[in-house]
Amino acid sequence: MYKTLSGALPTSDITDTKFAHKAKLELFNHYISHKINSQKTVLENIIISFNKDYKPETYFYQSNSNSKIVDDSINDIRSVAHLIVWEATDKYLWGKSNKTNIQYKEKFDFCVFASEQVKFKLRTHLRLLNTNRLCESYQTLIV
Repeated sequence: MYKTLSGALPTSDITDTKFAHKAKLELFNHYISHKINSQKTVLENIIISFNKDYKPETYFYQSNSNSKIVDDSINDIRSVAHLIVWEATDKYLWGKSNKTNIQYKEKFDFCVFASEQVKFKLRTHLRLLNTNRLCESYQTLIV
C-alpha cells in the first residue's frame, strides 16, 4: 500500500507535495542560518539595519529572567522578515509572480534572491506602518 503511486487516491500528488515542502523547508533553514564574515546571520544583519532606520515605534518589555528592559519592536520586524523569507522560497521554487511565470531558480542564487525580497518587502511594510501611524494621527487632529 505504501509503494502505490497511483490509484483511487492521488498519492503521486501527495508525494510530490511532500518533496516540495521538504525542498522549501531546506531553503528556508539554509537562509535563516546563513552567515557571511560575521557572527550574526545575513537575515539578522538586515533586520538590525531596518530596525535602526525605519522602525515606526519602539516599545519595551521587562524580562523576568534578568530584569533587563528589552526592545520588543525588533521581534515584530524579525517575524515579518521570517514570513517574507518563507514566501520567497515559494516564489523561488515555483516562479510565480502575479501574472508572470518567471524562473527565478535558473537566474538567481537563493540567498541573494531572498535578501532582496526581504529588503524590499520590509521597507514597504515599515513605510506602510509609518504612513498609517501618521495619517491616523492627522485624521484625529482634523476631527
